[in-house]
Amino acid sequence: MVRLRGISEITSAAILTLIVLIVGGFVVARILGVLEHGLSEAQNRISMIEREMGSTLAVMAAYKPSDTIARVILVSGEYPVKLTAVYVNDELWAANCLVDGSPVDGYTMGPETVAVLECTGVPLGTVSVKVVYEGGEVVALAG
Repeated sequence: MVRLRGISEITSAAILTLIVLIVGGFVVARILGVLEHGLSEAQNRISMIEREMGSTLAVMAAYKPSDTIARVILVSGEYPVKLTAVYVNDELWAANCLVDGSPVDGYTMGPETVAVLECTGVPLGTVSVKVVYEGGEVVALAG
């Protein structure tokens, strides 16, 4: 009769331990990835709420260097400010305006920064420039 031999207890315990460690490593890596993603999403949400609730924007000056150009100097507060629209005399004018050379829609000013908003093609005379941002709006007269 042929006698079958198995592997030793030590070898089987080592293989089982290795399998458990590999599977455990994958599980821990997956859990850490999910937690990191969740924390990142929470931080993004907190930043958005801070901008919406705590962002402030003020006008330092508004003037017209020529008949068809209006400039407004803006300053942000403690939190970043995301601009969403510009109105000139209550007409949407964002397509004709630039903030520091960039389009207005989606432009984000850093905390405690100064930016120059320049609108072209504005009507003659004194104009009302309203800047809308996440958290409010500011109005300035340029003339």
